[in-house]
Amino acid sequence: MTGDWPPLTLPADAPLTAWERAAFLFHVIAASAGILCLAAGAAAGAKYLRKYANLRRKDPAEIASGGASLEALNRFVRRMVYAGFALLTVAIAMGLHQAFQPEREGWFHIWQTHPKMVLAAGTWAVYALALCVIRGKKFRGRLAAGLSIAGVVLVALVLLLALLMPGQ
Repeated sequence: MTGDWPPLTLPADAPLTAWERAAFLFHVIAASAGILCLAAGAAAGAKYLRKYANLRRKDPAEIASGGASLEALNRFVRRMVYAGFALLTVAIAMGLHQAFQPEREGWFHIWQTHPKMVLAAGTWAVYALALCVIRGKKFRGRLAAGLSIAGVVLVALVLLLALLMPGQ
């Protein structure tokens, strides 16, 4: 599968300008910070689901332990998804900006169908859905926590695919 896709790198005879290096660095920093925010939100979502299940079973240890309330965990998930989504959007936009450079003729056609970019767009769509769900009062809590976990699984798939593809 990986042999069918050309690498998403520049040819050796097309060095990056200072602006392009800065844009690439900004892209990497935004993507990394976004992934950290989304991972923190997913961890809080997992804690929310565990705490919810324990409270539903009326587990005395959970009731006595205290810790963060379900509402506090829900707020934290919401904030992390907002921040991570914004950073992921900036990272994808910066990557697309690099793909649209006129001196890279034909690059965008490769990126449109490249598995890494398709998974990144899918991840963005899952988090866009999570933001819509979080905004609705009826769909807070378990559904929002589950979507944040599903989104971080997609992020992990994108990272794994990026590591496994040659020339990346």
